[in-house]
Formats: sequence, C-alpha cells, structure tokens
Amino acid sequence: MEAAEENLRTTQDEIEALRDPSHIRNLSRTEMLKLFSDNHLVVEKCDTTKMAKNLSEWLDFTKTPTSIRRDITSRFMDDLEGRKQTGFQPYQTDEGICFDHKWTMIIGRKPSTIQ
Repeated sequence: MEAAEENLRTTQDEIEALRDPSHIRNLSRTEMLKLFSDNHLVVEKCDTTKMAKNLSEWLDFTKTPTSIRRDITSRFMDDLEGRKQTGFQPYQTDEGICFDHKWTMIIGRKPSTIQ
C-alpha cells in the first residue's frame, strides 16, 4: 500500500494504526523503489492500482472496536466536509463512505552475475 502525499502521511498512518495496531508506516513509491535499488535488484515492472474500499467493511475486517470506529468515521466525515484531510481522499456512495487504497506492485530480479 502506497503512502499518502507527504503532508498527509502522518495522519494516514495514524488512522491505519488506530484500525490495525500492527501497522507501522506506509512507504512511498520512491521509498519502495529505493529498497530494490539498495538491494541491487533490477525493477522489471512497477504498477499502481487503486482498490475501492468501503469504510465500514474495512473497519469490520479488523474488528475495530466501537470507540475507535467512531473516531475514524468522524475523521473521514471531517475530510468529506472539507474540515481536515485524512490522506484517504474519502468519497460518499450509495454504499456509504468509501476510499481508494493505492497499491503498488514492484517486480524485481537479481541481475545475472554470469558474463
């Protein structure tokens, strides 16, 4: 999962950690690519996909406690109403509050040492 733009990254990670206490930090695309470079891997493919998520289902998935669920929902509502951005860019649908998770897939390979 790719990190939100830098100015919203801390807020997004904070919300992720509220929902899932094992969450540490999302990486940016640049940071992910640097991991490949630092480990001498050749990037064969790098694609980003947005996956629509329903907020309620996302919170259900981790059995988020009611008080935390209310807090996160309130933050999303604040974002929807233009008060404070979350980094999730939520939107309203007939299904409720939704957002798009940005997933980055990077495929790399070790360069051949045979010359």
